[in-house]
Amino acid sequence: MGDAEQGRHIWPLPDRQTFSDVVTGRPAPPGPVACFAVASALGTAALLVAGRSRRSPALSRIGTAGVAAVLGVRGVAGLSGRTDLLSPGSVSARFRRLDRLTCSPLCVALAASTAIAARRSR
Repeated sequence: MGDAEQGRHIWPLPDRQTFSDVVTGRPAPPGPVACFAVASALGTAALLVAGRSRRSPALSRIGTAGVAAVLGVRGVAGLSGRTDLLSPGSVSARFRRLDRLTCSPLCVALAASTAIAARRSR
């Protein structure tokens, strides 16, 4: 029985399938391993940008520059409507529209601020 049939929904969307379509561009959400991998990558990126690698400042600078590059590539791919090149299967029209309006500009802004942080840490 699906979420909608059970009366459950993922606010503000009516069901899990719609939520997945909006957030990932696919009919089914990613599994726990994929979610854990993304969460780990984002946590590591946050630590690098925050400069928590005090024993190795070079690692922090290189890592911060890498974070800026990855965010920049993700932002540009989304703005050009080609997120599917980085995340195969993310082809929903609704996802692409929302990606261009929200996630991709945010990634570009984060890339720019991260690049500034990398330059200042020199």
